[in-house]
Amino acid sequence: MNVEETMKFRIIILSALMLALASMLMAQTVQKVAVLDFEAEERSVRTLANQIMDARRGDFGTIFDDYDQYELIDPRQVSRTLSDMNLESVRYIASAQAAEIGENLEADIVIWGTISDHSSTEIRVLANVMSVRTRTINQLRFNVRKRSADRRDGLKVELVDKIAELAGGQLNRLFEIGEQQVSANNYTAAGDTYRRIIEMDPQNLDAYFYLGYIEFMLNDYQSSEDYYKRGLQIDPENERILNNLAETQRLAGNYDDAIETLRDLARIKPSEVVWFRIGNIYAETNRLYDAIDAFERSLEIDPDYERSHYRLGVLLFDNDMTRESIPHLEYILERHPEDDLINRKLTSAYLRTGQLEQAITRYQNQIERDPQNVSAYLNLAGAYRTLERNSQALQTLETLMQFEENNPTVYIRMADVKIAQGNLNAAERDAQRAIELDPDLYESYMILSQIYQIRGYNEYEKFLNLEEEARGAFGSEANRLVAERDEARNEANSLFTTADQYLDMAAQRTGEPTVTRDITNRKQLLSQLIDETRRTFFD
Repeated sequence: MNVEETMKFRIIILSALMLALASMLMAQTVQKVAVLDFEAEERSVRTLANQIMDARRGDFGTIFDDYDQYELIDPRQVSRTLSDMNLESVRYIASAQAAEIGENLEADIVIWGTISDHSSTEIRVLANVMSVRTRTINQLRFNVRKRSADRRDGLKVELVDKIAELAGGQLNRLFEIGEQQVSANNYTAAGDTYRRIIEMDPQNLDAYFYLGYIEFMLNDYQSSEDYYKRGLQIDPENERILNNLAETQRLAGNYDDAIETLRDLARIKPSEVVWFRIGNIYAETNRLYDAIDAFERSLEIDPDYERSHYRLGVLLFDNDMTRESIPHLEYILERHPEDDLINRKLTSAYLRTGQLEQAITRYQNQIERDPQNVSAYLNLAGAYRTLERNSQALQTLETLMQFEENNPTVYIRMADVKIAQGNLNAAERDAQRAIELDPDLYESYMILSQIYQIRGYNEYEKFLNLEEEARGAFGSEANRLVAERDEARNEANSLFTTADQYLDMAAQRTGEPTVTRDITNRKQLLSQLIDETRRTFFD
């Protein structure tokens, strides 16, 4: 099972446990019940109806004494409320009226209905059970025996015992509605739905989790954090909530809080992923040695966790801990020989530490042992390219091309070498071929951006030279030079603009921080060049 599958499995198990916990907690919440009236449909059962509803010795007063989770509102208070609302009968009241009665009584559940004569020994009961908060009405039909003790037992089993089932069903329906609203990105309505669930069940952990997620998606990080923390008051070690809370805190810029939350999560269940996330936050906030320590802890838990090898190798290399970076960069390149960034950094690391010639010998030996070792060819070409032995680099890649003609990485590397050799047209053809083979590799677009930027520089230099010549020219010669100057400037502007557009395409295809920084820096330079070659009114 890979990491993603493991995380999904944990979430499924946790969700099941939390739903069970929510149901248990719901059963412990005291709910106020208002029984409005059960009207007799025939004269023959009026006496029984009065016995059921009697304020002092009625059936419901006796029945609800046996339930700790329910509190029966005094029937006399119910009668006064109905009188104040000028309601002589509740038999045909609409759901809105029933909800208003419930709100006036501060009830959670409202019950009303009718009884009719079924036989000499039984009555027929029709009961309406409404949740005031959800406005959901469930209708129950059942028979009970007329004799007092049997009648009360029947009302308990057929009516009161089913209230909890109905409430659970209402919660399930609300969860289904909320999940559908979230799936449709209707976050405002979903938030209202989950808040109604909390009104029904203030200890419902899943509702707090979803509300935290909804506020997160609405970019209200403070409200998201508040809901997650309320969930943690119920279950302080809930991994799912801690995980999301940390991400909310990170995006809100509360880095120290995010780190502390992740450390709590790591204490509950040590995880290479959690320590990787801690390392990333330390790296983002320029706490180098804390970041290194976190990535190393991640690798202590799982020595084969590639993401930590990658981040640690790049971090060490970029901070001049070159020798220490090499094992991690080697680990990644062995598994991902197509990664151009890692290849360049590892080759540079070998060069810095005086190991590049030894690395070349190692790659050559690997090829001798295995003539179709793609990784060895790519690494060898990269080493030659670093040493500016471009002919050898290109020859190595052409040899590889004989059995890897549909490998986009080979075309990308060949394009890079051909740029160094000044063969821009051939380099562009190779980059375009790489895109045909795999349009999602950012390196191809970086190569094309570089090609158009070089072409733009050539035209820009031509523009500057022509501008200088035009200053000293007169008459028709001056007009010719100005026209050529403007043409060169316009061409340079177009080329720089195209280079910038290719950088945007590259940025859409990578999230690697080092590459992103490189793209940002190059775009800043291109922005200046585009401005400098833009035609003005006075030209």
